[in-house]
Amino acid sequence: IGLVNCAVGSTDMSEWVSGSCSNSNLAYCELGDKCSQQVRQALAQHPGAYLAGILFNQGQSDIHEGVGWWPSLFGQLVDTWHGSWGQVPIVFAQLGQFQDPLRTSQEIDFFRAAQSAIQKPNTAMIVTQDLPVIDGVHLTTEGQIQQGQRFAQVMAHTRPLKECTEPWWSRIVR
Repeated sequence: IGLVNCAVGSTDMSEWVSGSCSNSNLAYCELGDKCSQQVRQALAQHPGAYLAGILFNQGQSDIHEGVGWWPSLFGQLVDTWHGSWGQVPIVFAQLGQFQDPLRTSQEIDFFRAAQSAIQKPNTAMIVTQDLPVIDGVHLTTEGQIQQGQRFAQVMAHTRPLKECTEPWWSRIVR
């Protein structure tokens, strides 16, 4: 299993969707397309490899903008990736613990509810609200391991993994 890391911190959903970016720094625009380009490059370097799925964790920056357009833009991103890669599974993480003095718990819960309502083919969500965080937003190492386990569990149910007799995370040495 190979992972292509397309992570870009402190981005909002508009920066991931083609034609939606309002950021004046173009390096932070159309990140979904840039990620697809990275995947194509990785696959070209490994003949016989294929894209088995996409794991996506983003949303903290969008809570400042309100929930309004996040579901629509995320849906566009899913459609773009499915258009590029076929109906590969896309698993995204729901907004986890989030402590922001400018947002009420009701606003944060409303954002999570909007994420839960996403209904796209071959798309699933994992819950991360119960995972431990360091600074009120970012997961601890243990939280990241648990999040990875949840991603793996969902992916294992969407596509059978060849030659895998036990969960890979059981071999992680702590």
